[in-house]
Amino acid sequence: MQMSVRMGTSTTTVRAGPGPGRYLLCAALAAAAVLLGTRGVVAQGTGAEKDTTAVLRGQVVSAMTGGPLHNAQVSLLQAGVGTYTDSTGRFVLSGVPAGPDTLHVRLIGFANQSVPISLQGNRVTTATLMLSETVLQLEDIHVTVRHMLPIDRLAGFENRRRSRQGVFLTPEEVDKKRERANKSADLLRGLPGISVGESTVGHTSIRVPRGQRWCTPFIWVNNQPMPNLAIDDLSPEDILAMEIYRSGPETPPQFVYRGFTGQCATIVVWTRDGRHH
Repeated sequence: MQMSVRMGTSTTTVRAGPGPGRYLLCAALAAAAVLLGTRGVVAQGTGAEKDTTAVLRGQVVSAMTGGPLHNAQVSLLQAGVGTYTDSTGRFVLSGVPAGPDTLHVRLIGFANQSVPISLQGNRVTTATLMLSETVLQLEDIHVTVRHMLPIDRLAGFENRRRSRQGVFLTPEEVDKKRERANKSADLLRGLPGISVGESTVGHTSIRVPRGQRWCTPFIWVNNQPMPNLAIDDLSPEDILAMEIYRSGPETPPQFVYRGFTGQCATIVVWTRDGRHH
């Protein structure tokens, strides 16, 4: 008996003599042929699988400037794979499934973008994506402005107010009184221990009782003594806050004017602009 077996590019011929052994030899050779054929099929299958994967390369840039966008997230939605762009805006996705997919790009400060894409097996597909900047629309912001003394003067004002010596008009209280005030002296109306009236020369008189007599308060403006200033020389619109001390002992030492004898009461005025009037 004679059988030929082709292995690769060569052919081997085997001869078997008569008897039972020749049947065993033929069976073994046939099995070897089947095994070799199967390996050939597997090898061809590996080449086919190569055609089912693809490579995607691309760049993400700004639609406004054309410059590269770093750290943008790039994803293939159907394949479920993704990456981030480098400092030049470029990205690579290798070994991704071939076929149709959706390329999705997102980056903070820019509008998201999704585009359909078709990936060819065993080929490199390139894509350039342009992102537009987003404008964040904020709700209206309402600002309430409160009049405040400079922080160094405010600290002293508040410390003295907490001592409960004297009468104090805060910026908020001055604002309320200013609505009904024609003169600065009108801001003092209704305060305890202070009398506000018209004098014979047409100016408003400010007096504080002292036993059986009355005394006129000494005025300070922004930490400066003003011995010749009348309260109505100041505009109500300029006044920010006030301190009123109705006796000498009640007056803090820094507001006792050494050149004025008989200082029985003191009015300390703080203005908006901080200037000395």
